[in-house]
Amino acid sequence: MKKRLYYTGSSSFENPQGLGPAGCVLQIGDKFIGIDRGLEFQGKKIKEPDEAILNGRKLHALIVTHDHADHASAIGLGEMKGILEKSAPIYASPQALRGIPLILDETFRRNICRNYFEAVSRPCGRLRVVPRGEFEILPGIRAFTFPVGHLPGAFGIIIDGVLFMGDSCEHDQLIVSGVFIPDQIPDEHLPHTIAISDNTPTAGHDYDDESAKLVAHVKKCLADGKVVIIPAFVRGRAQNVAMTLAREIGQTVYCDGSIQALFKIYDEEKWSERDRQISLNNIRFISSVDERWQLLFRGGPLVIVTPAGMGDGLARWYMDQGLENPKYEFVGVGYAVPESPMGRIYEHMESAKRGKTISLPNENGFKLEYRMRAGLARFHLSAHGGAEMMFRMCKELVERRGEKMKLIILTHGTVASKQSACLRLEPFADKIRFGNMGSIVEI
Repeated sequence: MKKRLYYTGSSSFENPQGLGPAGCVLQIGDKFIGIDRGLEFQGKKIKEPDEAILNGRKLHALIVTHDHADHASAIGLGEMKGILEKSAPIYASPQALRGIPLILDETFRRNICRNYFEAVSRPCGRLRVVPRGEFEILPGIRAFTFPVGHLPGAFGIIIDGVLFMGDSCEHDQLIVSGVFIPDQIPDEHLPHTIAISDNTPTAGHDYDDESAKLVAHVKKCLADGKVVIIPAFVRGRAQNVAMTLAREIGQTVYCDGSIQALFKIYDEEKWSERDRQISLNNIRFISSVDERWQLLFRGGPLVIVTPAGMGDGLARWYMDQGLENPKYEFVGVGYAVPESPMGRIYEHMESAKRGKTISLPNENGFKLEYRMRAGLARFHLSAHGGAEMMFRMCKELVERRGEKMKLIILTHGTVASKQSACLRLEPFADKIRFGNMGSIVEI
């Protein structure tokens, strides 16, 4: 039976430092199964997966490994373009089932699509809970799912011997326990091919060490009476940061925007034993614009965790209030799109011109200049395993198989991280390929 992989995403369009929108399609005979469909954000430019290589063939099922924007936010556009068969289900974990409508709403409120209602509502009628473990994804096609530790409910899937990792993480976070992938896979489902791999660069930063440094830095800022603003991914990162600080700093941590909705989802929904209990001790949610202003008027010591956004969200509003104020501290806790305001601030931190003006676009794309007087800091709280995880995973899979993998395809990483992985993983596979957008790979 013919088996083929179509890489509709999985690499950046233009940016060698970008990860690109996730997107891959597995063909088994005359059936086509999609795995993820996200967007790539490049400032105000939005790039979506390109299904042209499918030559008009539609998907019989779509798997969504988790609901981060680069994996799920193009589902609505895909539905409008008719990429799914009429009865095709969209499988996701319970957390993602509730998160997908939110991320579609956030995405299309940026005016990406004219038909807002259709793009947000139509895909939701297809959503189905993905079973944990073995199940029949389509008649005669068996699949096996397992947790991957990236987010609560994030999972990988093996379909007929082909592994799609999704984003994966071995270290524990407060919201989800880490996972060493081979431990989750029984012998009868050991893969011969890795079709989607996580090569997100982590720069060798230890998660626990970076968390400890973050806590120490925030404590110092609070002792100095500062207002600490922490822009963070609303899915996962914000909850980890807020819970860590609430436990360690001895005062209330305020959370703004849609962070509250994800806290509620993670508290109420569990998909596997790896999804951890959520604590709201010392955490308070900002409920209105008036409360936001009252907090800032009161001043420090104060900690606010806010959605990072792509430049048009609450983080940008807080920048307007505090970038020129020496009593503010802006603390980054992970990746930011280079063209976004937070990405520009990271560039500013690394520039010899630090302390002078910085130019940032507002929500309409007009550039505003700020005389930087606020403090700036950055910590690396990655929810990815990185190169060492990939190496150990492939080594154990080969040891358990008693022979090399047939094929490892490198995706979801920068050009440099995938090139480095290619050299390290070469002993574990007969062939190694790059899953760049537009690639078609025979299995």
